[in-house]
Amino acid sequence: MGLPSPFPAAAAAVADVMIALPPIQLVNSGTFTIPIPDQCLVWQFDLIGAGGSGGAARGVGAKASGGGGSPWARIIRKPNTGATSITAILGAPGAGVIRTVTDGTTTGNAGSSSTVSDGTITLTVPGGTAGQAAQNATTAAASANPSNPTVSDGGDIDYSLGGQSGQVLGTAGTGSGASGGAGCGGPLGTGGSSGQVGVAVTDTNVGRASGGASIYANSGSIDASDNCGSGGGGRFASGNTPGSNSGTGGGGAGGAGFTSSQAAGAGLYNGGTLVGLYPIGDWLYMDGASPGTAGTSGSNSTEAGLGGGSGGAGAGVTSTGASNFKGGTGGCGSTGASGNRSGEAGIFGASGGSAQANAGSYVATSGRAGNGCGSGGGVTINAGNGVSGDGGQPFCRIQFYVRKP
Repeated sequence: MGLPSPFPAAAAAVADVMIALPPIQLVNSGTFTIPIPDQCLVWQFDLIGAGGSGGAARGVGAKASGGGGSPWARIIRKPNTGATSITAILGAPGAGVIRTVTDGTTTGNAGSSSTVSDGTITLTVPGGTAGQAAQNATTAAASANPSNPTVSDGGDIDYSLGGQSGQVLGTAGTGSGASGGAGCGGPLGTGGSSGQVGVAVTDTNVGRASGGASIYANSGSIDASDNCGSGGGGRFASGNTPGSNSGTGGGGAGGAGFTSSQAAGAGLYNGGTLVGLYPIGDWLYMDGASPGTAGTSGSNSTEAGLGGGSGGAGAGVTSTGASNFKGGTGGCGSTGASGNRSGEAGIFGASGGSAQANAGSYVATSGRAGNGCGSGGGVTINAGNGVSGDGGQPFCRIQFYVRKP
């Protein structure tokens, strides 16, 4: 990515005097020191904070919302005289929570803030907010909006906020469900939000869960349908909304919604520990499609994808979504004789919610979220456990522009 300029002549002049080095991408929490190269004329920081985790609830009328996504921010500056290195202090994601043994609620955790600095100028981005939980109540509130990013010199800063998770509605003692996590902010605007679950009327206790959002798009919503999971948000398209006792596909990579029996191809998995190297590609600004195979929604759905994961079926067999690239995983909701688990999200994707409404001791677990995004909520109305996944790791992109030889 070159220096942004509305003036082609100016951009050409910049290209005559400097070149862009490959971006350095940091993808985990911790403290990192990056040397400033010789002849550096300009540096650029892109920073996304750690994601929040969803809430967890157990008991009749259990409700939980997913965690919030962190903002994205970018600053471009000239190096200060005497600066020799960049220090990135990337905060920890919100830890997942569990509700077990006794009925009740557990609120999720917010992600910690992150900073990147040349020793004089510091960019600070807050983490995503915590998911909420309720039991025997009418509403589990959505995650709150995060604070705005800041820069210590008061200069120009580009930023967008992370999305919010969907609220979970019902009446006291009924209307169980879990919403997915929210997407992080990005260069194209505010991160996606996960779909609302339920309606403000007397609902029976069923398993409903919305999918996780992406950096670009919302997941599907769920109204009064029984036992279902909506699709995750895709690259540029919202996940689909299911009917009763069904799961749906996610939003397509290019905008088309996939059908209830297909998801997009599975993409790059963010389970590694790439830190401070020059990874292939440019994850934040990459527009190309990731390779992968088609998946199916419904019972034992094992593929999510570039365009968002497929939702879990109402039949209740364990439903998962594989990790993906810039797409959220689908939600899982059921009354079946099995546990539910939504898939772990990939880079810049949130995980879906998970809701189990069987009379047995079955666990409902949401997966870990991808970079900067929130994890889904986890609820069970009976003797099992409601479990939310961890929020997404922070992400920092550092690019140096050096004098052209």
